[in-house]
Amino acid sequence: MMIPSSAPAEADLVEKIAEFVDDPLGFVMFAYPWKEKGPLEDYGGPDDWQRELLEDIGREVRKRGFDGLNAVLPIRQAISSGHGIGKSTASAWITNWILSTRPHSQGTVTANTFPQLSSKTWPAILKWTRLSITSHWFEPGTQKICKRRPRAGSSQPRRAGARTPKLSTANMRRDRRPGTCLMKRVRFLTRSGMLPKAA
Repeated sequence: MMIPSSAPAEADLVEKIAEFVDDPLGFVMFAYPWKEKGPLEDYGGPDDWQRELLEDIGREVRKRGFDGLNAVLPIRQAISSGHGIGKSTASAWITNWILSTRPHSQGTVTANTFPQLSSKTWPAILKWTRLSITSHWFEPGTQKICKRRPRAGSSQPRRAGARTPKLSTANMRRDRRPGTCLMKRVRFLTRSGMLPKAA
């Protein structure tokens, strides 16, 4: 577990994290130890395309005006790219942002194949969860991340789990072409547990 050396007191941390409920880029810049000694000392933050993605998601969250109870349309983003540009990392940041800023969130992280999920997407989520300033809030595991055991009277735990969707053989053949890169998917349910269908 890495916590930046400038970590505020816990009450201040909770308050500060709450400020990022509609600002994933702000969360990413605050939550990870950019330019500090350790694995991120040579990095100042996300790549340009990742910044744009996080800014777009923040705009969409603000536009929908989600109040924590009433369902809103899901945010759909697609990234077409080659391998190794940081899609798993972006998925990890989004997962950490949602889990950290929404106490009742439940989510599923998927990939098109089990090897992709187990060797790229989920390890990235575990890595970035451990690097996050909120890492001590969670218990990361091989297939799920849960909030640390709640005290008596506290709310339902935050959690995210990993799973691979069923794919048709035709899709699997198509997706294994050289140079094709599959998109990571991150889905979270609201407190009500409902995601409406897109119009």
